[in-house]
Amino acid sequence: GETAIFSDEEVDVASPDKTAVKVARIAVESLAWTAPPGEPRSALSGLAVRDIVANAPTGEVVRVASIDLTEARFEGMGGAIAGFALRTFTVTGGTENGSLGAIDIESVVVALPERIAIKNVAFRDFVGNLSRQGAVRIGAVELRAFEMLNAFDRNPADLRTLEFAIRGLEGPLSGGSDPNF
Repeated sequence: GETAIFSDEEVDVASPDKTAVKVARIAVESLAWTAPPGEPRSALSGLAVRDIVANAPTGEVVRVASIDLTEARFEGMGGAIAGFALRTFTVTGGTENGSLGAIDIESVVVALPERIAIKNVAFRDFVGNLSRQGAVRIGAVELRAFEMLNAFDRNPADLRTLEFAIRGLEGPLSGGSDPNF
C-alpha cells in the first residue's frame, strides 16, 4: 500500500523499559511497502521529524532537534538512502554526556553482495565527556567516497574508492585509562 502521514500534534510513546519518548512533529510525504509472497520492499520519501526527547529511567535524556530524509528504499539484501540530515543530537545525565552537531548523508546504495557505494557521509561537531577519558572533540569525520564490489569476498582488490578524513580531533591522552589507548 501507499500512504501519506502528517502529525502536527505531539506524539508520546513509552517503551517497555519505561523510557518516555516525545516527538513534536512527524511528517512523511509517502510510504509504500509490499509484503510476501514476493520479496518484501518498502520506500519512504519526505520524512521530517522535529524535537525528539527521550527520557530514560536511568536519568539520561536524549534530544534530537530534527531529522530529515529525502528518500529511502529497502528491498531484499539492499536499498538506498538519499538526503539524510540529523541536527543537534545531545545526551545528558549519567556519567557520560555529549553532543553531535550534525549527521549528513548524501547517498548510500547497497546491493548485496554485488556493491556498496557511499557518497558524502559526515559527522560534525562531536563533543563527548567520557567518564574515564575526559573531554573529546572532533570537528568532522567524513567518508567522502566509498565503493566496494563483491562485499562478502573480503578481497582488497574489490575496493574501488575510499576517501576518508578526520578534522579537528582533540582529546587528553593523559586521562586515558585504557592501556591500549
